[in-house]
Amino acid sequence: MSPPVAIRPAEGLDDWDFIRKAWRATYLLGGPAVQGADRDHYFAEMTRLFAAIMPTAQARMGCDPEDPDNRLAFAVYSGDELRFVYVLQDFRRMGIVPALLENLEIKRFTFNTIQGARRLKPRDRGWLYTPRFTLP
Repeated sequence: MSPPVAIRPAEGLDDWDFIRKAWRATYLLGGPAVQGADRDHYFAEMTRLFAAIMPTAQARMGCDPEDPDNRLAFAVYSGDELRFVYVLQDFRRMGIVPALLENLEIKRFTFNTIQGARRLKPRDRGWLYTPRFTLP
C-alpha cells in the first residue's frame, strides 16, 4: 500500500513558510537540546538558522495527491545531511517518511528529537548525528 501523499520538491515561499513554522514549533516541543530554552531567544536563533541553511537546503513536500497545496509533511536536506523531517500528527505511521527519503543518500542527521529518534531510528540506519544548531 502506498502512502497517502504525492511527493514533490518544495517550491516558493508558501512551502518554505510551512517548513519554517512547523520545524520551529516541533523542535521546541521535542528537541532535547532546547528543552527549557527562553522562547524569544529560541525563535531568534531558529530564524538565524533558517537564513543560514536555506540557500543550500533542498526539501521534499508530502502533499495531498488531489491538492498539492495541502501540505502534510516535509524533509529538508543538504547533500547527504538530513536537516529535519516532519509529518502532521494525523498522517504519521502511514509510510510518508520513507517516501520522502526515497533515493536520498542520507549519511548524517543534524537535528534530533525524541519522537524522531524513536520512529526513524537514525543510528540503526548508520546515520551519524552531526548537530548544526549553532552556526557562526
